[in-house]
Amino acid sequence: MKYFAEMVGILPIKGSDDWMISIGFIDGTNENGHVRTRYIHDIKDFPDDEVIGGLGIGNGSEQQWTTISSKFAKEDLMPFIIRKMRNGGQIHFHGFMNSCHKSIGKWNHTKELTKIAEVLFGALNASTCTFRYMEMGYYGPFCEEFVTTQIVAGLLDSLNLYGWWPNGAVPLIKTYLDRYDKPRITLTEENKVPLSQEFFDSLFAKFLERKLYLRNMCATPEFAVDYFKALRVDLHVADKGGRCNILTWKSPLDYRDFFVVEFLAEDEVLLSTTNLGICMCPKKHKLCSGHFLCFCDADDVSFRNRIQTQVDRILSAAQPELTICGSNFVRNDDRATVRYTKWANELLDSQLLTQRFTSHGPTVVAPTWFLSRSLYNAVGGFNEAHRVGHPEDLEFFFEAVKIGSDVVKVAECLVMYRYHPNCATFSVDERTIWHMRVYDFNRFRVLLPTELLVRSF
Repeated sequence: MKYFAEMVGILPIKGSDDWMISIGFIDGTNENGHVRTRYIHDIKDFPDDEVIGGLGIGNGSEQQWTTISSKFAKEDLMPFIIRKMRNGGQIHFHGFMNSCHKSIGKWNHTKELTKIAEVLFGALNASTCTFRYMEMGYYGPFCEEFVTTQIVAGLLDSLNLYGWWPNGAVPLIKTYLDRYDKPRITLTEENKVPLSQEFFDSLFAKFLERKLYLRNMCATPEFAVDYFKALRVDLHVADKGGRCNILTWKSPLDYRDFFVVEFLAEDEVLLSTTNLGICMCPKKHKLCSGHFLCFCDADDVSFRNRIQTQVDRILSAAQPELTICGSNFVRNDDRATVRYTKWANELLDSQLLTQRFTSHGPTVVAPTWFLSRSLYNAVGGFNEAHRVGHPEDLEFFFEAVKIGSDVVKVAECLVMYRYHPNCATFSVDERTIWHMRVYDFNRFRVLLPTELLVRSF
């Protein structure tokens, strides 16, 4: 029988040097076609011809866990991991304890994770294990040394640093920039990167050459911020008082890439080179100061007149603060979802609420949404508990309608909605959508008399 190894999970135990570990395998499928996971409690039961896919430290789920001593971790587990870890795997080491085993709960786990890092990275290095994907928090100098050796090894496709890092992780970032042709970097808001003019110029130059993927960076500039404004600006966004808080440079080689400098405070800026919308990164709405939110996914394109057109439309609505404004759209491929595109674009405003029961998604597609921040907050944002396979846009749409939101749209194409084989839509189970629609329809039916319900269709 062929086994496929999942990541090995490692969790700390409060006030103890012991660990909890979880080793599981995708062992075929059950009668419903869902994958079946088989867990082992003894590393001796690991199949001889299989390898480990990666390591997950500090963030686990309701798996099957086994407690081991620190002595066993050093003398038995680490040699096992080194022997069985596949070349070019992935490692996740950050303390997101909110999704961990119930017996662990939430607590300050820095001390325990630092001890785990000493054992783990005292044994793992570029000569024993190399990784292609890395999500790392800082838990002592062993972490920084480990990341450096992995960068130097030359296989790292993506560097994701979570939380605070010494010196804003600048030495690591510079090493990564120097050694890789197309580095991919993601930093979280807790890490303030000291940004010299020379360092900014190197980032900006790589972006213009299409050799940098910088998802997010909060920085403290060590030079006058007026320098940003001296560079060529293609898009300038200002608030009502005329204070410039966002500068955006458009890539000369690819119209979908943007280099954004957003001023969060007098001495802080946010750098980004991705056009991520609220759907893909729901917490980003907290970083902007706008009264309204305009959604645009990373792989879609908003046309030049979109924002002003939707501002005018939503302000003319009966209740602008409680309205979702969409628009018509075009596909990048005229052959893609022809019937759905025609149906959605031909809907009238009077049909946008009732016709939600006949579609596999909202009657105005999420990449065209324009709505108030207050409505977004009232709904509670998107349900991000499910990484894939969940129609969070449809759920948000139904919840917005539930609290009284109206739905309108601009009857012209303002968005190019990209179609490709890896669309998140394809990961959604149709039964989940049916369940949502039936549940919302029953709630709608209770609220309306039968004769009015019939006429509404």
